[in-house]
Amino acid sequence: MLAVLLVLIIWLVSIVLPTVYGFEYFKTMGTMYAVYPTYCIMEPNPETEPRYKYLTEIAKNTIDEWSDKLSETTDGNWNMYYQTYAYEQHKDRTTDDYGQCGGFINFTAEPSQDGVLGSASANLEKGFYWINVQTQISSQKITINLGGDWEDRVKTIIIEGDIPLNDIRNVLLHEIGHSLGIEHYYCESQEESCANKSIMYPFLDIMTGQNRVVEQVDIDMVVRIYGEDGFLGWHNSVGEVCLVSQVTGRVC
Repeated sequence: MLAVLLVLIIWLVSIVLPTVYGFEYFKTMGTMYAVYPTYCIMEPNPETEPRYKYLTEIAKNTIDEWSDKLSETTDGNWNMYYQTYAYEQHKDRTTDDYGQCGGFINFTAEPSQDGVLGSASANLEKGFYWINVQTQISSQKITINLGGDWEDRVKTIIIEGDIPLNDIRNVLLHEIGHSLGIEHYYCESQEESCANKSIMYPFLDIMTGQNRVVEQVDIDMVVRIYGEDGFLGWHNSVGEVCLVSQVTGRVC
């Protein structure tokens, strides 16, 4: 069993964690979609990731899971769209070429740092989220020829194994939650049961065969952020910290 940290990177936003809360709680991003979000799924290079078609379907399914569960909770407008781009369509382009995208889903085989399998970066200036998910367990080998210097180094990526598709799906569910405005779910006791209460818990065990889902408390938090009318509706004013009632399960 391998435990990994799911990292959230926020450009231009500084969030300071509180010292101690005696309750279970969410922290919010302070960001939200002003329109229906469209996620652009960037397929990986088929030569390095032959499972690329499966990854595309996983990305679609995770978006649908959030959208469907939100729609089942309120009668609001919770449409979430996606477009898929083959590797050859996007490999030489930049995010500026895809102005319609409110979120990018990118798959990579590059080595992770500090056990990170997923990250979500918010570009507030251009108004999109960049979601990155690692699909393979890999390492990096750097070679310098005798007599050479650091600038002449050769970097080689060594693929050690595939990350299971169910774990990739779990990570994507979590990262999409960031793009919807949730930072993380916190549980003071940090018991094993805490991880099963919310897909937005910061840690995830992989290689265990888990199939995680978006929990009702996660859906309730998104509804609390956007309001029952959904995207384009009347947005609620939500603070940085949103307590979860241990009696009723209600958020804030």
